[in-house]
Amino acid sequence: MVSAQVKDYVYGLYGRPPAPIDPEVQKMVLKGYERGETPITCRPADILKPEMEAAKEATKGLARDIGDELIYALYPTTGLQFLKWKYGLEKPPADTRPKTLEEVKKEDALMARAKSGQLAEKTRPSPGVSVRKFKVYVESEVYDIGVEAADGAPLAAPSSFAPRAFVRPSPPILKPSVREAAAPRPAPAAGETPILAPMPGVIIQYEVQVGSEVKADDAILVLEAMKMANIIVSPVAGKVKALNYKNGDRVPKDAVLAVIGSN
Repeated sequence: MVSAQVKDYVYGLYGRPPAPIDPEVQKMVLKGYERGETPITCRPADILKPEMEAAKEATKGLARDIGDELIYALYPTTGLQFLKWKYGLEKPPADTRPKTLEEVKKEDALMARAKSGQLAEKTRPSPGVSVRKFKVYVESEVYDIGVEAADGAPLAAPSSFAPRAFVRPSPPILKPSVREAAAPRPAPAAGETPILAPMPGVIIQYEVQVGSEVKADDAILVLEAMKMANIIVSPVAGKVKALNYKNGDRVPKDAVLAVIGSN
C-alpha cells in the first residue's frame, strides 16, 4: 500500500526531502501517479490549482462562513458529513455524541475526589494457600489462572475423570451493526473476485460504478485510514458487479468493498 500522501511527498509536494530518495523506490511509488512520474524541483505551491471556488460551490447552501468552506476544502468527504451533522441535516451516529453536562459534572467530581486523596488505589490481595490452578484454552492461546473461594475455604478436590480431547468451539455468530446492515453483502459467486478492506477506514470515494470495465491495478476506491488516503486497486481485470458501501461509510478490516466479475 502506497498512500496518496506518500506519493505526493515523493513527487515533491512537501518540499525537498532531507535526504535523496532511492531512484528505484521513487520509480515504484510514482508509477501511474496522476501528476506525473518525474518529481518537481520548483516551489510546490506554484503547481497547485486554486480550490476555494470549487469548495464554495460544493458547499453552496450548506456552508455559512469561510470556516465551513475550509473544513470541506481540507476534508471533502468527512468534512461535508460533519457539516450536515452540524446543521441538523443528518443525525450523527451515537459514537460521535458529545458529553452531556451531567457527565462532565460527574467527571469533575471524580477528579476532585482523586486530587483530595479520597480515592485510594486498589491493592491486589496475595493468593492464599487454597488457590487451585487451572489452564484455560481460548482458540490457540493458553492461560494459567487461579481459583480461590471468597471465604478462603479450601475448594473441593475434583473427582477422578478421564481426560477428554480439547475441542475448539465454533466462533460466535456476530450480528452486523446497523451501519453495516445498510448495504447488502452477497457472497461472491464463482468467477467473482471480492475487493477487501486491508484495514479499518472511511470510504472517501469510489472511482468506478457498477458495470464499469476495469483492468488489473485499476483504482476501485479511495480508503482513508489514520488520515492517509489509500487507493484500493483491482487485482484482476473484469466488470464491477457490486459496490457494497457508499462514500463516507466507515468499514471494518476485511469488509467486502466491491466485487469484480469476469467478462
